[in-house]
Amino acid sequence: MDPTRIPAHGQKVLAQLYDFDLARRSADPFFSTKPKIGLTPVAGDASGGLFMALADKGEILYVSSEGSGGIVASNFDCMILLLVCHPYWHKLLKYSSGGNLTEMRRAFPVLENYCSREEPQFRQAGEEIRKTLGLPPLTDVVDQLHASVSSTPHRLTVCAPDGSSYGSLFGAYSIERSMAWRYQHRPT
Repeated sequence: MDPTRIPAHGQKVLAQLYDFDLARRSADPFFSTKPKIGLTPVAGDASGGLFMALADKGEILYVSSEGSGGIVASNFDCMILLLVCHPYWHKLLKYSSGGNLTEMRRAFPVLENYCSREEPQFRQAGEEIRKTLGLPPLTDVVDQLHASVSSTPHRLTVCAPDGSSYGSLFGAYSIERSMAWRYQHRPT
């Protein structure tokens, strides 16, 4: 999908609610890849992270401003679905215990429940964007996200300007360290 197909209102919602700002895309990234792969700017986030399409296969690479990066979606459509169906995708990675698929599956219902209860505006806005763009619902989000991020070291290395390697998007924590878990398991 061409990002310009997203109507202006949808672009505004993606930027404000989902921290995916098409206006923040940068043709001059602060990183490089080994092997060198062409990068097409897609979007940026408020913290300075960038979403780039890999020229060879169209996968979406996310590189944070804090020194981590990885492939997060197989193409632009899948990235939009990940954002609007599961806006807590960053947290699925953060609470993955270093990329453990079982831990991500444990985190999924906790984060889904928390998002549905505490941030209901995401659901309605996401459904509107999904339907406007004619995208199907996203299934198997945990497996797809895990597979995408896990594929990164086999495809490329994200490098800082000094040549050092960026870290993985997989976080070291388990879901028990999250506010969502504590909220769900608080004494009543």
